[in-house]
Amino acid sequence: MKISINAMQKLSKIKNSVYDAIKIEYLYHSNKLEGSTFSKENLIDLLEQKQVNR
Repeated sequence: MKISINAMQKLSKIKNSVYDAIKIEYLYHSNKLEGSTFSKENLIDLLEQKQVNR
């Protein structure tokens, strides 16, 4: 499925939209390819609180 940049920008402005789930999945998998050991929970903490708790 393809989604346009304009659609993603509109979704990013809506609170609790599918954009939030897509963003977490994208960050998790792209960082995993680079060798990161972050879990999805760590990424959620980072995005919401700007910090990671151990």
